[in-house]
Amino acid sequence: MNSCCPASFDLSANRLRHLASALQTQRPASGPRPWRPSVDATETDASYELSVELPGVDPAKVKVLVRDGVLNLSGDRSAAPLPEGSKTHLREQALGPWERSFALPTDAAGDLVKAASKHGLLTISIPKRSEVQAREIPVQVG
Repeated sequence: MNSCCPASFDLSANRLRHLASALQTQRPASGPRPWRPSVDATETDASYELSVELPGVDPAKVKVLVRDGVLNLSGDRSAAPLPEGSKTHLREQALGPWERSFALPTDAAGDLVKAASKHGLLTISIPKRSEVQAREIPVQVG
């Protein structure tokens, strides 16, 4: 597991449950709640898929970056502007900058990642490499 990442992209059910409980964000007793988008991770024979809920986030302000086997997602969720002369009496929506990171499996083709946004849902497709297989290396004598 890459030490820079708070989550491993290990899709086993027990591992996902462990990560979910270990990564619970505690919010402060007062002040704005930190926001962390919900992520669903699935796997097919050909790829890994992430669905990220981003309601109220401008897709143009979402950053998807793959570096050193780590998928980083980040952005900012800001409040809609208030009409002039209005006051906020209650704000339950969590706002502010957010970031999620996932260590990619060794068979993930990080250079071929695709991302698309529609109706507040960011879909990320990470193809699998077929050539990631163990191979025997002959030892030359002499």
